[in-house]
Amino acid sequence: MKRPHTRAWVSEFAGTAILLFASVLVARWLFGPHSALASAVPGMPGRMAIDGAVIGIVIGLLIISPIGRSSGGHFNPAVTVTLWLLRGLPGRDATAYVAAQLAGSLAGVMLVRAVLGAVSAGPAVDYAAIGPAAGWASGAVFAGEAISLAVLMAAVVAFLDRPALMRWTPAVVAAGVAVLIFAGGLTSGGSFNPARQLGPLLFVERFSYLWAYMLGPLAGAVTLAAVVRPWACRSHSRATCAAHRRATRHRSQSCLPAALAPAADVRAVRWLVGTATVTPGASCIACERVMAGRRGAGPVSRE
Repeated sequence: MKRPHTRAWVSEFAGTAILLFASVLVARWLFGPHSALASAVPGMPGRMAIDGAVIGIVIGLLIISPIGRSSGGHFNPAVTVTLWLLRGLPGRDATAYVAAQLAGSLAGVMLVRAVLGAVSAGPAVDYAAIGPAAGWASGAVFAGEAISLAVLMAAVVAFLDRPALMRWTPAVVAAGVAVLIFAGGLTSGGSFNPARQLGPLLFVERFSYLWAYMLGPLAGAVTLAAVVRPWACRSHSRATCAAHRRATRHRSQSCLPAALAPAADVRAVRWLVGTATVTPGASCIACERVMAGRRGAGPVSRE
């Protein structure tokens, strides 16, 4: 069991590092000196639209890549905390995911510094460190980041909770990230990802808004989970989940769409679908694990 878990943690590290590398690279061409793109698109709205579109595509591709399929494709501590609160990720994995993501943030910035050189640290680029629009206080930034993360995860959970829509989730994430970066870039900053800000802000030694960018998305995760958990078992699956909870005393577990989980849990869902007992998204991960054990599936492992 240790090797598959380690692979997922490494995937979160690598995916987050790639995300940071891409973010700084885009910032260099949008804001850096002697950039033809910066000259062609002088206005902030146009630049934020390009930034959002490119980063949204990068995240969507990371999710469907082998890296994303290995870990579940979080690349954001607030996403991981949301899934942990929804009981879709064990505490050990959640802690390792967050540590890997934050380390990946630092590694991504160091990698882009090695590739681009001093231009990545120049005042026009600043390692793609994000800041709010003029007049935005730290408290407003905190609230804006919390709302952005909650909106994104609400859309993700809504799609993953419906089997017919589940396959479109990466596209929804990509589109949602693009829109939120555009809107947030003109207001609170448009990060909604603690890992996205940690490395850049530390390297440019800009600490005044660090707490808001680190804690705001986590507050959004807590809020979203508090709202979603009572309704996460949909009407077509609530009876099944309740029956398995009563049988196994797992009454504290909440239902969560299975596709939100890392690859180990997704494999369990595939096995259960083969028995014609459960449809992906139709029951909670806790129930699926119990059913797998009762049917002799044994310990779940990644492919």
